[in-house]
Parts: sequence; structure tokens; C-alpha cells
Amino acid sequence: MTEGFFDLSTPEDLFGKLKHDFDELKSNPSNSWKAYDFFVTATHIADWIYEGNRRKTREFRGTHLILKVCDHLACSGKHFRLDNPAHRSVEKAEREYYVEPGYVESGYYEEPLVVTFNEAEKTEFGIKSENVVSLASRVMEFWENYFNDNAT
Repeated sequence: MTEGFFDLSTPEDLFGKLKHDFDELKSNPSNSWKAYDFFVTATHIADWIYEGNRRKTREFRGTHLILKVCDHLACSGKHFRLDNPAHRSVEKAEREYYVEPGYVESGYYEEPLVVTFNEAEKTEFGIKSENVVSLASRVMEFWENYFNDNAT
């Protein structure tokens, strides 16, 4: 049996996919599908680094608040709810409307996707909420630093 998923076989390959997902999200900042793809990929890089060792993966995510946020968003998207007691990083993840939905034609205004953090994250990040592109940019910075510091 071959390891990997088609052409993705290393954590670095998955990071390459994350770069692609980030470009897609920047091009479509109000697209929840692009946001979901990005955060799912971002959280699962840790699984690939630790090759399925759940304890080590959980410890790694637990020591980096940015990854806890990614994991919360990815799991919330998968299960259609934010209020899982195992995840406490995100208070809200929602589309920010400038006017009531239906008042104007869809797409007339940009409607950013915004993540509101819980207390520990607010304290560490120094902000209460952030649009997904800005948050994704910080996630990219985290993973870029990780791969630069741990180059093989």
C-alpha cells in the first residue's frame, strides 16, 4: 500500500495545499467553502507531522492557540456547530452583514466572514474578532515558521 493521498504524501505537501487554499481564500474572502477548506487543511498538518500519533498531535495543537482556533473551526464546520465542549477557542464564526439579509441583492456588499475569539485567545491575540483572511494570514505565518525551523 502506498502512503499518502494521491500526490500528497508529506507534511510539506499538505503545507503546499494550504498555500493554495490561502490563495483561494484571499481571492474569495466571503466564501465559506474556501474558509472551511483552509482551516481543515491547516489543522490536519499536525496529524501528518505526527503520523497519526493522536497524543502528540493533541499536545502540539494544545500548545499553540492559533492551532486550537483552526481545530475548533475545522471541527465546527464538520459537525455544523461551534458549541462542542472539547473546543473552547471560538465564540462565534459568522458572516458580517452591513444590512439585513435580503435587503439588497446578494454580492452587492462584501460580507466578510468573521471569527470572534474566547477569552484566552482575545488576550493572546490582542483582539476580540478577526476576519478569516487576516486570521488565515497568521496561520500561514505560523506554519511557514514551523517548516523553516524544522526543515529536513
